Amino acid sequence: MGVSRVGVSTSTKLARRFLLVTLNTAAADVAQEFYRECLGLEVQMRTDPDAAFDGTILGLSGDVRCDTRFFYDGRGPGASCGIELCQWLDPPTAPAPQVGAGDLPGAARVGLSRLAFRVADRERTVAAIADRGFDIVERATIGVITDGPAALVCDADGVLVEIGDLLPTASRHRVHFDGVAVSCADLQTSLNFYMQIGFVPVSGPPRAGLTRLVLPEDNEVMRLCLTQHPASDTCVPRRPNQRGLSGYALRVSSITAAIAATPDGIAVRGPVVWPLPDTPTHGLTVAFMTDPDGVVCEYVERPLSPFASG
Repeated sequence: MGVSRVGVSTSTKLARRFLLVTLNTAAADVAQEFYRECLGLEVQMRTDPDAAFDGTILGLSGDVRCDTRFFYDGRGPGASCGIELCQWLDPPTAPAPQVGAGDLPGAARVGLSRLAFRVADRERTVAAIADRGFDIVERATIGVITDGPAALVCDADGVLVEIGDLLPTASRHRVHFDGVAVSCADLQTSLNFYMQIGFVPVSGPPRAGLTRLVLPEDNEVMRLCLTQHPASDTCVPRRPNQRGLSGYALRVSSITAAIAATPDGIAVRGPVVWPLPDTPTHGLTVAFMTDPDGVVCEYVERPLSPFASG
C-alpha cells in the first residue's frame, strides 16, 4: 500500500511519528491486567505516584499526582507507539461520559474512539480477554483500523479495542500496536487539521466515511483512522483527567521549528517542560494542540537517534 502525498505538507519540521497514546484509567492494576496479561504488552517505565507536579499545563489547578505506566509491544519504544496509562490520584480520575441508550459498550461520541492491535493468535487472545472478565463486543467483524477480520472488545475502562491478525511480513513479536481511530463531527474539517500538522493520507480503495492517515516515519505501522460520526455530533470538551482515551504525543525534532511551521489557524499552547518523575527522561519539552473533535495532540521534542525505521 502506497502513500499519497498530493496536497499535503511534507515539512520535516512538523509531526514525524507517533510516540504515545494516553489513556486515563480508574484502576491502573486492572488496566494493566488487560494490556499486559491479555495482549502481551510490556511495562517499560512507571512514574513515581507520590511525586506531585503543577497541573496548570493541563488546565488543572494546583499540584496534581498520577500513577503513569508506559506499555509497549515487543518491538519496544524505538520502533512502536506506546500506551501511556494514567491513573489520576489527586484529583482522581473523573468518570467517563454516559453513553446513549442502545450504544455499543465503549461507544464514543466524537473524539478518540478505539485502539487496534494485531496479534499472532486472535482466537486465543480473545479467549484470554473473556476468561479474565473483560467484555467481548463482537467476535467476528471487519476492523476499522486493521481493515480485515477482527474482534472488538472492551478494556477495563470501556475503551473499544480492535484485535486483528498479524501480517505475514510482521516481525517475530506476537503483538503489534496498529493504530487509533477518531470519530469526527466533520470528517473533512478533521482531515484538514491533521494534514496541516504532518499527517499523510494513505492511498487505497476509498471507503465511505473513513480516511486513513500515517506519519512519515511510521512507515504505515501505526495508523490514524478518521471516521464520520453517524449523528454529526458536536464536540464535548473533555477534562484532562477524564476516564478513557484522551490524546497522543507526536515526535518532532524541534519544538520551536514545529510551532513556527504550524499554520496560524491552529492554536499551539507552549512550549513547556512536561515532568516525568522517576523515569529515565525526567521530563520532555512539549506543546499542546486540540483537534476539532477535542483530542489533545502534543508535539514532543525527541531526537531521531533512538528510533528504528519501520
